Amino acid sequence: MFSIQVLILIINKKGNGSVVFGNLVDRTVIWQNIEIKLDESNKLIVTDYHNSTFEEIDFRDKLIDMCVGYNYLIVVTNSQCHIYNIQNLQTPYKFDLKEKVKLILTCPKYFGLVDDNNGVNV
Repeated sequence: MFSIQVLILIINKKGNGSVVFGNLVDRTVIWQNIEIKLDESNKLIVTDYHNSTFEEIDFRDKLIDMCVGYNYLIVVTNSQCHIYNIQNLQTPYKFDLKEKVKLILTCPKYFGLVDDNNGVNV
């Protein structure tokens, strides 16, 4: 079982021209005994309540989306996809992305990334 909590900050200016800014301010994903929280400085804080441990993961690019399940954490930035084993967050598998990812789908053996150009990539 997992849950997702999201807080989005939106600024809207009206007048002669309209300007709208949106920013992902706070996001928390929970799976079993693991809580993963995105803070304002583009840093993930991973807390394992069963083992009473926590780790911080920094990203050079803006984080677009993340998904956790089936013992894996999948994080998508503007230019890369990072795949972490929940038991070992020190050595992720990374690969470059050609298109901006819109959705992450997971199942026990595979995961899929959905983008506008290629559709679903498994």
